[in-house]
Amino acid sequence: MKKRVRREILALAALIAVVAAALVVARLYTARGNSVKPLADLGAAVDATVDVGYRAGADAYLLIQVEQQYAMVPLDSDGTLTIAQPGGERNTIAIGQRAFFMESANCDNQDCIHQGAVTLENRERRVMGDYVICLPNRVVLEMMDAGEAAAYVESSTVGTRR
Repeated sequence: MKKRVRREILALAALIAVVAAALVVARLYTARGNSVKPLADLGAAVDATVDVGYRAGADAYLLIQVEQQYAMVPLDSDGTLTIAQPGGERNTIAIGQRAFFMESANCDNQDCIHQGAVTLENRERRVMGDYVICLPNRVVLEMMDAGEAAAYVESSTVGTRR
């Protein structure tokens, strides 16, 4: 019984450490200004069944970051978005009304898939808050409400997709 409790405590501590590390990485990836460029500049192929690029009017937005590259997606329709990076990394994101989740990834650990969906309604209660992070593929997904997205675009020298 004691060994089982000890194992559960160690597993919980490891999970907390991974989440803390992921949040630190996420903050490092949220650079603003001239270092932020569209995903196309990275050479990543983006295959989407939804609109990619900021446009006012949605209640929620998804900010996708791969290294220092980004894409903004309004969360006002259902669809998918696949990012295929030059090194073979591949992530597919399912997008819905005010929600998203990592549908598939070719990373080894699949932690990003197990992080679940982010919605405007659940983001305050999630362990990872606004984020879904795929560390092996260097992909960070962040939920933003309309005000946060507008402020991000306004503060960025890049703004909308080119």
